[in-house]
Amino acid sequence: MSKTTLQNAQPEVKSNCAVRVSDYRPTNGEGKVAAYADVEVSLGAEGSLTVYGLSVLPANSKGPAWVGFPQKPSGSRWYPVVEADGELKRRICAAVLERYEEERQKESVPF
Repeated sequence: MSKTTLQNAQPEVKSNCAVRVSDYRPTNGEGKVAAYADVEVSLGAEGSLTVYGLSVLPANSKGPAWVGFPQKPSGSRWYPVVEADGELKRRICAAVLERYEEERQKESVPF
């Protein structure tokens, strides 16, 4: 599975779908996950799809920040709840990573 980072998450093709982060929840920083996000994908007259529980994993020595899609455990394995690929995945990840960077900038600005 390839990781979509902020550097390679930029949309490549114009589309009639709109992607927005509907909820963003930073964690306390004690685990690997920096934040959780929910994303709404609006498909115009076709309706919309909401993906709950996307994970933002921060940059580390192994690479830049990236977005993980929700998974559920079953026994000793984890299975995807929802998957996306292509342009849709890039747009979802770009929206979440942009929000992550915005929130990080807010945290680093002194009052």
